Amino acid sequence: NQRICEASQGSMRRALLALECTTVSANGQLFESTDVKLPEWELFVRDIVRNIHEEQSPGRLMLVRAQLYQLITNCIPADIILQEIARGLCAGAPDMLQHQIMRWRAFYDHRIATGTKPIFHLEAFVAKIMAIVKAMKSAQ
Repeated sequence: NQRICEASQGSMRRALLALECTTVSANGQLFESTDVKLPEWELFVRDIVRNIHEEQSPGRLMLVRAQLYQLITNCIPADIILQEIARGLCAGAPDMLQHQIMRWRAFYDHRIATGTKPIFHLEAFVAKIMAIVKAMKSAQ
């Protein structure tokens, strides 16, 4: 199915997950018109990205922290969470913001790899991006 290929963004792992989720939700009946279903955790990451875009406040940061913790406790690797959040934040963002997102993603990706508590580094990344977005909004 062409839509599964598009949803996988060139990743075989994502394509297999999308195919599995779609097949299960369609009771094994795949047609060209069947909607592609993404894994629950990817939908959860999209919700995190939406929360970051909507509001940059301490309360929203605590909400996102709880969502990040849920992903980690469901065995989603922190580096994958960071990658997907950064990808979602970059989609449609101005070039300057994309540059900042990717800069801080690399910084916190390294911290996740060398640190012991991934939740701290994920939360710090989100807080940093929220501060940047808020500063850009107030400068406009």
